[in-house]
Amino acid sequence: MSKHEKEFLAIGLTIGVLMSLLSLPISAMENQTANASSWMSIDIEQEINRALNGKTDLALNAAVPAQAFLVNEDGMKETVEVYTTTRKLENPIMLEASVSEPVYATTTVAVLAMSEDKSDTDSNNDYYVTAYGTIYWRDNFGTDNEFLGASGGWKRDKDPDTGTYPQLTNAKVKLTGITNASDFVAELFYPSSTTYNISASQFEYVRRSYWLDADITVNGSNVLQLRVTTSIFS
Repeated sequence: MSKHEKEFLAIGLTIGVLMSLLSLPISAMENQTANASSWMSIDIEQEINRALNGKTDLALNAAVPAQAFLVNEDGMKETVEVYTTTRKLENPIMLEASVSEPVYATTTVAVLAMSEDKSDTDSNNDYYVTAYGTIYWRDNFGTDNEFLGASGGWKRDKDPDTGTYPQLTNAKVKLTGITNASDFVAELFYPSSTTYNISASQFEYVRRSYWLDADITVNGSNVLQLRVTTSIFS
């Protein structure tokens, strides 16, 4: 074999090895991404718009109502209007092919105007803190609805007068479930950013009624509280 033939053979072997090595991580990465995001299959901007415009695929009959409050330093609560939408998820990846029960994503949104002279219904208001949360659940027809995951976060917009953003700190998320009047389960989570994702394995409670409470401190004093619930019957 000549020197040139050996060089071509070495190059060919090298390319073949690189191609085989590259193909494995790409495939593995695709599977990993699919598994990680399989229950987070919504566009949150679309869901916020649906909620604000009153669009939903399912009317809920929640045991615990969705709600939001702004709590000041003295503990006084001011009610903040909430908007809820539920989307039916088509062919979610997390389900086995044999599972036919429908899966839903219920999103609740609370929009906070940071100044008294700005209304949360004014689309031109550029100074908002928007809290949003989603619970993903499977409808097992009855009271056995199954928790599949949760996600959410807080959006903030710039104050057009000062050019600054509201400060958001001390994020806290609590998942609570109840089977009867005396049987509660709860898990606390402390997001390190303004978004959070909670998988089913992090809250191993799948029956009856459950809800999500998300708190954030705004500008070091007031606390914006949001509660997201699903339907006990559907």
